[in-house]
Amino acid sequence: PARRSRVLARFSPMLLDVAARTSLQPKYDIVLYGATGFTGQLVAAYLHSVQDLQGQKWAIAGRSPAKLAALATKLGAGVSSIAAELTDAAATADLVSSTRAVINCA
Repeated sequence: PARRSRVLARFSPMLLDVAARTSLQPKYDIVLYGATGFTGQLVAAYLHSVQDLQGQKWAIAGRSPAKLAALATKLGAGVSSIAAELTDAAATADLVSSTRAVINCA
């Protein structure tokens, strides 16, 4: 319990900031992080083919802009990409605040 309290105290301000930013309409319904890895590419191809997601806004995300651009081209039109390093708290907060759900394949 004491350790949990310290962890929550450390991250609470960042989580509250993210919560405040997500009160607005998010830009994406789903963001797939780690999309350029083996599993991420399989999940991206699946998401791209699912009929229930047609018309939904989703994006691929990861660390390498060049790899994301190549995957977006491979998947076809309508797939956005977001370059973000998870060790960068601000970039991670922006990524999380831009979507309703994150699928992490990293």
